[in-house]
Amino acid sequence: MTRMLSEVIDTKSNNFDLLRLLAALAVMFGHSFWLQPAEGRHEPLLAFTGLEYSGSLAVYTFFLVSGILVTASYRRQQSWWRFIVLRLARIYPALFVCVLLSAFVVYPFISPKPFLSALTSHSAAHYFLINAQP
Repeated sequence: MTRMLSEVIDTKSNNFDLLRLLAALAVMFGHSFWLQPAEGRHEPLLAFTGLEYSGSLAVYTFFLVSGILVTASYRRQQSWWRFIVLRLARIYPALFVCVLLSAFVVYPFISPKPFLSALTSHSAAHYFLINAQP
């Protein structure tokens, strides 16, 4: 009996985690050839196709799996409003923390200004206020 994609997605016995793991490994494999170049060593998929390398195909896989899972999440909700609220509740806290860390931890370390001056600068506060909005 053939099962519908929506039935497979709703179960915990699907292989989306395996696909994401394989895609992450493919990204690392593909990038390894660029990060540690060696004479005569070429990324095999790029050498074979001349168009794409394993890292870019893995990114396409991430987009496909994400699209399937986000669409399934949308279909499970009772309304588009509930879907948007739940997506914001899932994404915004991580966005907020990343912007906070980049404005007030990373920027002071990489800025040409002294650490305390960069930490209290208008640039850091402005970056945070602009980018921490949903």
